[in-house]
Amino acid sequence: MNQLIRSLLFVPASKEETAIRAPSRGADVIILDLEDGVPAEQKERARTNLPTLIENLEHQGAEVWLRPNALDQDGRADIDAVQTHQNPTLLLPKVTSADEVEAYAEAWFHLKATRENLSMVPTIEDAGGMFVAASIAGQPNVVGLAFGSEDFATSAGVSAEIDALAVPAQLVSLAAAANACPAYGIPDSISNYHDLERFSRAAEKARTIGYSGALCIHPAQVNIANDTFRPTEAEIEWAQSVIAQASETGAVGSTIGMIDAPILARAQNILGSIET
Repeated sequence: MNQLIRSLLFVPASKEETAIRAPSRGADVIILDLEDGVPAEQKERARTNLPTLIENLEHQGAEVWLRPNALDQDGRADIDAVQTHQNPTLLLPKVTSADEVEAYAEAWFHLKATRENLSMVPTIEDAGGMFVAASIAGQPNVVGLAFGSEDFATSAGVSAEIDALAVPAQLVSLAAAANACPAYGIPDSISNYHDLERFSRAAEKARTIGYSGALCIHPAQVNIANDTFRPTEAEIEWAQSVIAQASETGAVGSTIGMIDAPILARAQNILGSIET
């Protein structure tokens, strides 16, 4: 999995031509969707397309993830459609417990006879999942968490807007941070892709509360996510100054203030993100 993931673009696996063109949109990750983005009558077609699409997209240099259905709703058939040599990261939908994560891992093992190279990113989409997000993030093979703003707002009975979603979204990002993994999403609705100013504000808010990248449902959102989650010139200059002065002063005062271990680590993280 790439270290720097700023934009994750959903593409229905039932739409072959759209999926094949997806890498040209500039997203860091292409998520082949078999869940909410695919009507029930097209699920089988999406599964049939899956092996060829994964091969085609990876040949184009794309990082490919897969969002399967719930295990009791064709999720096992979705996993079985992935060829043995293919290992897309699984974006797990509507996860409410650590046991659900383990169930996906067991299903993968049962069908593929190995957990090697299995990576999973559970999506937190209701209050129950939010309150156990740290336990979910701590499961083996979990490499990140995602925040599903639309379903969360619906299940929690709150508005799908920043004022209502910023706190639960931050709790998810903190759960990810507690397990040294990234969080992806925005604390706002992503469905109105015509309102790019709103998406930009939500992405900025997500960045300030600990998110590494945004989920996108339309190519128009991709460049905004890429720009938002890229370190600014000011941040890069600050980080370079910290590194330079730390080598001279250590954990003492400098022209930019006290430089101690947390400050130094933050600077190193910023510079590391532009080198990946």
